[in-house]
Amino acid sequence: LCLLSSSTIDVIQVYPHMLAFYAIFVFIAGLSLISVVPAIFIELHMNAQKVEEENAMEKTMQERRKKIERMVEQMFGLVDADQSGSVSIEEMSQALGDNDVLEMLRQQLKKVGVAEESDVAN
Repeated sequence: LCLLSSSTIDVIQVYPHMLAFYAIFVFIAGLSLISVVPAIFIELHMNAQKVEEENAMEKTMQERRKKIERMVEQMFGLVDADQSGSVSIEEMSQALGDNDVLEMLRQQLKKVGVAEESDVAN
């Protein structure tokens, strides 16, 4: 009884059967804490892992966007024959009719991973 608070001792002295209630209450409360505390840490870990996965996915998407931007710039350079900084309909038609330019475009698409082999086949 030395581990009990003074108010608990007073209650038990008046109502001795409350000792059983108190012991059961402390036991159940202890089991509840044993279950809840690890669950909290597991949830925190899962949330942190989810955020980490989302960040990794966002980084992958940004890298892919940068690759596509570089590829588009290179393709623009290939199509812009007169280096004017803009592509005319004639330049586009000429580039689409030139097999060498088309092959370079196909290779760029495969290199960046925008298209598969079957997507860029003749």
